[in-house]
Formats: sequence, C-alpha cells, structure tokens
Amino acid sequence: MQNSGAYSVDAFHKRLTRWVQLRISTVPTLVFLEPISECFLQGRYWDDRL
Repeated sequence: MQNSGAYSVDAFHKRLTRWVQLRISTVPTLVFLEPISECFLQGRYWDDRL
C-alpha cells in the first residue's frame, strides 16, 4: 500500500495510527523510555554548553 497515489488527511492519520500501534506492540518499553532518554540527553547537552 506504499505510494498508493491517494492522498488525504484521513489516510495519513490512519497510516500514522497503524504505525504507532505497531511500534507500541513491537517495543513497548521504548514508548516510555525514549522520551525520558531524549530529555536527559538534551539536558546534558545544554548543561555542558553553559
């Protein structure tokens, strides 16, 4: 279904929803750890710059 030629906001939203569901089902721990780790890394980066 890639490059189907049908473009709409609804189709994009459905594709994005399927992607999120797939990501959550394959790597459930990353859903919780990834945002925390990114905030931590950005905090460390900016702390070192100051």
